[in-house]
Amino acid sequence: MKRGQFVRLFISDTSTAIWVIAAAKEMTLHISSQVEDSTTKDTTGDWVENEVTATSYDIQTNALVLSDDDSLYKEGTSSIAFGLEEAENWLDDRVLYWSINNVSGTNNRTKGSLICKGQCKATSLNISAQNKQNATYSVTLNGYGVMSLTD
Repeated sequence: MKRGQFVRLFISDTSTAIWVIAAAKEMTLHISSQVEDSTTKDTTGDWVENEVTATSYDIQTNALVLSDDDSLYKEGTSSIAFGLEEAENWLDDRVLYWSINNVSGTNNRTKGSLICKGQCKATSLNISAQNKQNATYSVTLNGYGVMSLTD
């Protein structure tokens, strides 16, 4: 069984997802299918028959809002750390590339074997700042095209 800290979301606006979400707390991949009722007079019994007409997915992740002095998360990771500043810049119509990978190494940021990958568009950004609690942000990425389980 794989523990959550060893599965990370990587993202980029180039063809390979290279930046890990820094200070991530949670990530969820949700896949769903739209169905159309295909029950006919020929259907036996009281059961409904459905046909899948489309499949979609989205990814939601949340992370700590880092300050400039959070060296634990940013030290030596300028090419792979992704934070709130980058998320704000991607709420336009650009297509982003993402992958979910097994990880290892310092701060669990060394990309290992692929779990799945695809393209997406960032569709929402929320910031939560509760009294006396760590400030967090969450991003929703809506799938754009096919999700793949292989390279």
